[in-house]
Amino acid sequence: MKNILAFTILTITLLNNILSAQETSKMHIVGSAEFLPNELISNNNRDTNGEVCAGIMIVSDLEGLTYQSNNGIVDKQSQPGKDLVYVSPSERVIEIFKSGYEPIRIILSELSINLLSGKVWQIKITGDKPIELVPISIITNPKNCTVSINDSLVLNTKGLKLAHGRYKIKVEKLNYYGVSDSILVTNDNVYFEYNLTPYNTDLFFELPNEYEILLNNKSIGHIFEGKKSIPIGKHLLQLKTENIFLEKDIYLSEVKKKTVTISESNKSNYILMSCLVPGLGQAVSGRTLLGGIYFGGFVGTALNYFNMSSEYNDLNDQLIAKRTQLSNTTDVNLQYTLSQEITSLQRKVNSAEDDKSFSILLPIAVYAINIIDAFIFTPILREILVTDNLNFNSKILIGRQNDIIGKITIAF
Repeated sequence: MKNILAFTILTITLLNNILSAQETSKMHIVGSAEFLPNELISNNNRDTNGEVCAGIMIVSDLEGLTYQSNNGIVDKQSQPGKDLVYVSPSERVIEIFKSGYEPIRIILSELSINLLSGKVWQIKITGDKPIELVPISIITNPKNCTVSINDSLVLNTKGLKLAHGRYKIKVEKLNYYGVSDSILVTNDNVYFEYNLTPYNTDLFFELPNEYEILLNNKSIGHIFEGKKSIPIGKHLLQLKTENIFLEKDIYLSEVKKKTVTISESNKSNYILMSCLVPGLGQAVSGRTLLGGIYFGGFVGTALNYFNMSSEYNDLNDQLIAKRTQLSNTTDVNLQYTLSQEITSLQRKVNSAEDDKSFSILLPIAVYAINIIDAFIFTPILREILVTDNLNFNSKILIGRQNDIIGKITIAF
């Protein structure tokens, strides 16, 4: 924290040093000091030691002057264009102040002024024309660039004001070529815009066939094998053919070789998965809903077959038991009753056997359709690969012949 505070103070100080020489005007002495024998100081004007004061007449085209001296200013009388300053006869130095100007320190002996009680000397003072500060606008693309004026860092370019004149300006940003310029600030020249060019890196493409390349949704040409110069930074890289569309977020941070390829999934893997578990190949290839339908349909029809088989076995066991009972009885009435029950059970057994035979066909049909679908309709999954070891997740969308059949969304 202390280092940050020290850096901030140093930077502000440096910036102030850039502009201070031009922002502050100076006052000057005009000609030589002049003794005024006809001007006299009243005996009533005395310093702290009781001596009659000496006078210094300050004649100037500047208004609002104030004064200090080593022994202190005793009094001041002001008239348009001039001030009569009363000082001690032993005074040696007087300072003059005005807002917007550097103070001027006058050593009286250097002007050959010898103060005497009751006597007056005259000094003429003028000043530079006040410097006008002009608000300027510095626009950079990209934003948040580092801006230096006259080799000193500018922390905030908003609300920046400069005096008229020429300045050296430098605009820099990481992964961009810097700009150095000389600007002339006037009332009519206050807008300065700088567009930095990013460093580029070469992407080498090794694709299975010709693709259209899009960078951030803008086409940059077609390529099969070759290279494209890409600006350093984050981009959305897209590869497109008539019926294939692939995209991937990439971040290029260094100027070095990177190779772009496309990997294609093996369709036989999905077929094998669907053979082992109905619907698995579809789910893995991105068709999760359809995979669930196949799996659920197969399990449901298989369970239905087992239920039909169990019902058939129960009825058949009852029929066998009734026939055994019939063969073991000599009671005529019981034989009649058992015969009626056996006839009814036989019809039920025959019906259950037909249901059982049909129900076995349903899981076989679902299983077969599942394999046929995996063989014909499962798309080839394609991925954009860059030589960086990047982690990503894939998502695929399925469509008809002229629609998108593969889209990879990459998330870092």
